[in-house]
Amino acid sequence: MMSLRRSLLVLLSAATLLGVPACSQIKVHTVYDRSVDFSAFKTWSWATDEGMLINDGSLNPRIYNESNEKLIRQAVERELGQRGMANKPVGDEEAQLVLFFTVTTEKMVEVGGLGTNPYNLQWSEDVASRQQTKGTLTIGVFDRSTRKQVWSGWGSRPLTPGEEPKPVIDMAVAKLFEDFPPKQ
Repeated sequence: MMSLRRSLLVLLSAATLLGVPACSQIKVHTVYDRSVDFSAFKTWSWATDEGMLINDGSLNPRIYNESNEKLIRQAVERELGQRGMANKPVGDEEAQLVLFFTVTTEKMVEVGGLGTNPYNLQWSEDVASRQQTKGTLTIGVFDRSTRKQVWSGWGSRPLTPGEEPKPVIDMAVAKLFEDFPPKQ
């Protein structure tokens, strides 16, 4: 048991030293229309110049703000630019793809101290709960000519109070576009 604890401590220490918190990994999912030839797309635009942050109603100013909106747009523009795709102005007919994004948050409560046996839960005086916010970024991609959504990606992770948004947004967007355009 002691060697397992020591191994976990070494692993967590290494993750901290590398600047990658153990709980910071983003879980990403993507879906796309397999009948679409993504290699044909060379241009894109945003669906609108207006703010796109659709929320859950909490309007937490640390999450839903103009600065984060700009950071998301910049990260998407950078990722698509690295893939050789040209960003066109909103409404430009030359834009083959049209993109949007949303950000949502969800409160989670983690309860500990109820025992470890799933068949015989036991109460403990050491019961503790912790509230956390999970953030989800969703990006949708539409084919302008068919007006159909051809790709969607979303990623979620717990958010840490006081965390700088730029590295989190950059990581999330990079991870979402890791396999974009899809290879068929």
